[in-house]
Amino acid sequence: MASRSFTFFEQQNFVCVKEEIMFLHGTCLRKNGYTLLEMVMVLVLAGLLVSISVPMYMRHTLHAKIARTKADLERLRAAIAAFYAQEGQYPSGMTFSDDLTLAVPPFIDEIPGDGFTDINTVYYHNPIFCPDSPQGGTPGGWCYGGDGYDGAILPNLPDDDASYGSQKFSEY
Repeated sequence: MASRSFTFFEQQNFVCVKEEIMFLHGTCLRKNGYTLLEMVMVLVLAGLLVSISVPMYMRHTLHAKIARTKADLERLRAAIAAFYAQEGQYPSGMTFSDDLTLAVPPFIDEIPGDGFTDINTVYYHNPIFCPDSPQGGTPGGWCYGGDGYDGAILPNLPDDDASYGSQKFSEY
């Protein structure tokens, strides 16, 4: 016959096995699973962590998009400046991409997409007053001024704070 191990409560004339919980009135109940209070506490803590981490994630993704757009803007401006130094004029608005990518040697490998919409279309337009979507549809890509605007280029983004509009990039 197997020996049965008992807990401290056996000395008090209450017999409860180790995996049982004894209540104050002396009855023993088995504990299988978690109580409702434990489950609620886990859900509250998980909700708290999510409510802290999601806004931080969104803020960091916005900063990453801004940094990418600034870096791509610098690359485009450097390619435009190199083209101007070699050719004595700015790339043509209609053949902007071909002027920069198909030259020998190329000034830039490919026209990058802006950091917000990832569209690499270049619109030939006054970059300071670049419309949100010159050809209809959603904003995105780049607005390039050509010779009339000293080769100025800006991202084609709406000018609201949520998407960090193109006017805010004019200082870079």
